[in-house]
Order: sequence, then structure tokens, then C-alpha cells
Amino acid sequence: MKDVRKIDDLKLVTPIQTVIDLFCFGEGGRDGAMRLLNQIKARSRETRRIDVTTLPHR
Repeated sequence: MKDVRKIDDLKLVTPIQTVIDLFCFGEGGRDGAMRLLNQIKARSRETRRIDVTTLPHR
């Protein structure tokens, strides 16, 4: 995997890789994967919102 970050003795993967790995663990893993994916999507939507009050006025 090329998106692995190493911190001390830990190897960290991207959130989507975690979703894929969980999905492979059967019914319980798929449930957890879908919950995590929904959280990732919600967080992504929140960070994409633009606060128009901070935009320069023309």
C-alpha cells in the first residue's frame, strides 16, 4: 500500500482502506464498514462547506 504512514512502530492507513478491510470481515465487519463510511462521508461534507461570512466582499 502506498498510502501508509508510519509513526514509531505503527502503520496507519487511509480511512477508506480501513472500510475495505472491515468489509472483508463478514456481516459484523460490513456493518462496521458501512457505519464508518457514513461517518467519513458526513465529515467530508462538513469540511467542504464554505463559510460565506469569511469571504471577501466585492
